[in-house]
Amino acid sequence: MLYLDKTKPDIRFAMEEHFKNVKCLIWKKIDAKDHLGVSRSCGNSKCSICSGKIESIKNIPEKVLSFLNDDIFLEMLICGSPADIQSIDEEFWNHIYPGFQYQDWFDIINKDDKKLKEDEKTFKSLIKGTILTLNNIIAYKGWFVANEPTSYYSAYHLATYLNIRSCVYCNRSFIVSQFKTEVNGKIGKLIRPQFDHWFPQEKYPLLALSFYNLIPSCSICNSSVKGRKQFSLSEYIHPYEDDILDSVMFSYTHIASIDSLKVELTGVNNDPDLEGRINRTLKDFYIEEMYNSHQPELKDLLTIKQTYSENYLKNLKESFPDANLTDNEIYRLVFGVELDSSDFHKRPFSKFKYDILKELGIIQL
Repeated sequence: MLYLDKTKPDIRFAMEEHFKNVKCLIWKKIDAKDHLGVSRSCGNSKCSICSGKIESIKNIPEKVLSFLNDDIFLEMLICGSPADIQSIDEEFWNHIYPGFQYQDWFDIINKDDKKLKEDEKTFKSLIKGTILTLNNIIAYKGWFVANEPTSYYSAYHLATYLNIRSCVYCNRSFIVSQFKTEVNGKIGKLIRPQFDHWFPQEKYPLLALSFYNLIPSCSICNSSVKGRKQFSLSEYIHPYEDDILDSVMFSYTHIASIDSLKVELTGVNNDPDLEGRINRTLKDFYIEEMYNSHQPELKDLLTIKQTYSENYLKNLKESFPDANLTDNEIYRLVFGVELDSSDFHKRPFSKFKYDILKELGIIQL
C-alpha cells in the first residue's frame, strides 16, 4: 500500500478544493441559513454551486440539519482525519438516536420485517429514513460521480488534483485521469480512478464525501477485493495515516521441484501492533496473490541480473554526458522503476521492482 503524504502540494490543493465545493453543495442541499436567517454561500459570485440550480432537500429532520449547518462540524466532516471523521460519525448517530450502536443497526436493517418487534420496526424505519436523507444531501453518486468533467466539480476534478498515477492499494495499475473530445467538440468522460470508501458508504453514508475517506484505486482493489469490507483504524493500514513502505518487502523464491518462481511479500516492524496491521492489510487485499500473477515481470528482472554488468549503468551515463542524467533517471529509463518511494505511484510495479532489484544487488543505495 502506497503512502499519501498529506503535506504534498497536490494533496493539500486537492483537499482545499474538495472542501470548498462539498461545503457549498451541502449548504445548497440543506438551504443553510446564518444566524440572521440569510441563505449561506461561500461569498464567491462566480461559484457555480451557490449560484446554480441545485435544489434543496425538503423536510430535513432538525437534528440532521443542526449538525450539517454547524461550521466546525462541517469542516471536520469534509476534511477531518480518518480518526476524526469516525468520531464525528459516531457523534452524529448518537445525537440522532441516543444510545445508538452500529451493531443494532446492522442486525435490524438486515432482519426480515416479519421477525422484528414493533420498536425494532420503528427504529429500522427511522434509520432508513435518515440514510435516505443523507444520501440525498451528501450526493456521492448523484452529484460527485455523475457530474461531467466540464461541470463545477466532480470525481474527475478530485482525481486530477490528487495526481496519483497508480492504484494506492496495489501499485499494479495506472489510474490516471483523462477526458475525451467528442465529435461535436464537447469534453466528456474517458478514464479516471475509482474512489474506494475506506469506511464503506453503505454503512457510513455521512462520510461518503469526506476527503480522507476517498482513496484513489483501481477497479479490482475497489470492487473485487475490498468491496464492502469493514476496516478499522486499529486493525488496518490507512494510506493517509501510515507510511509503511519501509516495513514491507517483496522477495521471491525458486521452487526447484516444479521449476517455478513465487513472489513473497512480508511486513516487518519493531512495533508488533503495527506489524500486525500491516500483514492483516496485505492479506485482506490479496497483494501477494495478485503479484504472483505477474511471473513474466519477475522473470524479466532475473534475466536482467543474468546479463547485468556492474559497470553498465556507469558506462551508460558516461556515454551521454550532455544528457546530464541523474541516477533516478537512469534507473527509470533502464528498469522502469522509481527510486524515491514518494514517486512509486508514478509507475506501476515500482515498489515491487525496487525491492527485487535491490535483492539482486542491481540497486545499491
